[in-house]
Amino acid sequence: MGLYQLQRNEPFDEISSSIKRITSQGKSTNINDIRQKLEVFFEAVKAYKNNPTRFSGRPKLPKYKDKVKGRNILVYTIQAISSKQLKKGIIKLSGTNILIKTGVKPEQICQIRLVPKCDSCVIEVIYNACTQPESTVENQKELVASIDLGLNNLVALTSNQPGFVPLLINGRPLKSINQFYNKRKAQLQSQLKGNRQTSSRIQRLTRCRHQKVDNYLHHTSRQIINLLASQEIMTLVIGKNLQGQNEINIGKKTIKTLSAFLMLG
Repeated sequence: MGLYQLQRNEPFDEISSSIKRITSQGKSTNINDIRQKLEVFFEAVKAYKNNPTRFSGRPKLPKYKDKVKGRNILVYTIQAISSKQLKKGIIKLSGTNILIKTGVKPEQICQIRLVPKCDSCVIEVIYNACTQPESTVENQKELVASIDLGLNNLVALTSNQPGFVPLLINGRPLKSINQFYNKRKAQLQSQLKGNRQTSSRIQRLTRCRHQKVDNYLHHTSRQIINLLASQEIMTLVIGKNLQGQNEINIGKKTIKTLSAFLMLG
């Protein structure tokens, strides 16, 4: 794969200094990530030519990051993490002063990801979870749980297990978060001058909104998994309706809320 060549009038020092701070493991991982994205793009273009009806539009080439301010996800493999500190329960990234306390066992950790946001950087620890031994119940394969996703009722859970009590999880807190976000975002956009569509305050507001929604959804999924594990139900079925929201007519307000949640998925 060819590398990007800098022109003479571009800020090479600023770009090269950022590249030098990345470890060799991080560089190779980022290059592989770019290669995979391009391979997926060319495969999608080929599939589009063979059958355009499978796509809503022609696949587009992945966009470039800003040459100075642009930041991509940086991946630290296990080779780029201090093994001495890891034995003490501390994750230390090579070439940085970042120290993270963790309760994960060293042999479980796979990689660390630094995900850039508008005003911060999220550190993600990727590790192998301990797998529970398979249940010895003979009819475990026959036990199935099913989920119906909605807005007011985020989750309606039921099962074919005798005596199983159906579970409803409230979805109104998510709607409240989204309504506040839309109202506040509209106020901030009204204060922008010229043709600007966003600002640092709007980006921070969006990040906080995403974090609140993610937190609620993670707690919801954990509650469901704990319930099914306690009942030894090993199969969960969730309905999937591809592009079903494009042609439904359920009102502008509902569509606006539904679209916001679909963007997070």
